[in-house]
Amino acid sequence: MVEPTNPHWRPLFKTFYQAYYQELASEALFLRWQKIDICTGILVACTATGSAVAGWALWTHPTGATLWAFIAGFAAFGSIVHAAMTVPTRLKEQVTLRGLFSALRVQLETCLNQIIIDVTKDASADYDRLRAKYAEYVGRAAPDIAFTTRLRVRVQNSLDKKIEEYIQ
Repeated sequence: MVEPTNPHWRPLFKTFYQAYYQELASEALFLRWQKIDICTGILVACTATGSAVAGWALWTHPTGATLWAFIAGFAAFGSIVHAAMTVPTRLKEQVTLRGLFSALRVQLETCLNQIIIDVTKDASADYDRLRAKYAEYVGRAAPDIAFTTRLRVRVQNSLDKKIEEYIQ
C-alpha cells in the first residue's frame, strides 16, 4: 500500500493503531476477568451448603476429607479475592472501554479511507476531534493488574497481524 501524501495520514494512522491496540487490550482483559469470574462462581457453587451434601461422600475417606477441606478453603479464598478485586466492576469497565475504542477505531479507519480515496475534507479538524476522543478514552482506562507483560505482547502481536492484513 502506498502511503497517501496527505500530511494527516501518518498521525491518523498512529492514532488508529493506538485505538485498535486499546480495543484489543480491553477485549483481552475482559476475557481474562470473565474466566476468573466463571471459575470462582463454579468453585463457590460447588462448595456451597447445598453442594456440601455431595461432599459428604468424600468425607467418609480420610483422603477425601482432606481434599474436600482443601477445595472448600480454596473456594473461600477465591470468593474473598473475587470480591476484593471487584471482578464484576472490572468486567463492566472493560466492556465499556472496548465499545468506546471500537467505535473510535472505526471512525479513524473511515477517515483514513477517505484520505486514501482522496475525498476532499478537512482532515485536520477530524484528526483533532478524534485525537481528543482518544485522549479522553485513554484517561478512562486505568492500569489493570491482569494486563501482564505477556498479555501485552500477545495483544501487540495480534494487532500487528491484523494491521498487516489490513495494509494488504
